[in-house]
Amino acid sequence: MVDPVSLCTGTTCERSAIEGWFYDGNSTDPDTNEVLEDLSLRSNIPLRQSIEEWRELNYCLLIRSIRENLLLNSNLQESLSQMQALIAENSINKDWISIGELTDIVISILGNSNDREVKMKILITLKDAVEGHARNK
Repeated sequence: MVDPVSLCTGTTCERSAIEGWFYDGNSTDPDTNEVLEDLSLRSNIPLRQSIEEWRELNYCLLIRSIRENLLLNSNLQESLSQMQALIAENSINKDWISIGELTDIVISILGNSNDREVKMKILITLKDAVEGHARNK
């Protein structure tokens, strides 16, 4: 869930999902099938904040896991793919990657690796990490 909203019945839904529900001609609560007197949507800000906090915690945990794998030279390709996915998902993750010292670790692997494919993936990952991010440059 990215943008939770509440219906007049108290049911919470993802905004895009409930808008699609209404667009399809439905005027009932998708959970209870109760006819909705009011089709207005109210942002569920506390839930959105909780979701964002949960995501940030998961980003931190994933970055810690990636860091451990990189330091152990374990699952390099997968770790680099995970870094790229984090960067693509949210630009704030570039900060988390920098704070977790992943760029430094990846650079050291680049200098020590003889695997051309790994080196190429590292260069692509580093390009993604520094693009538009002065601290990582």
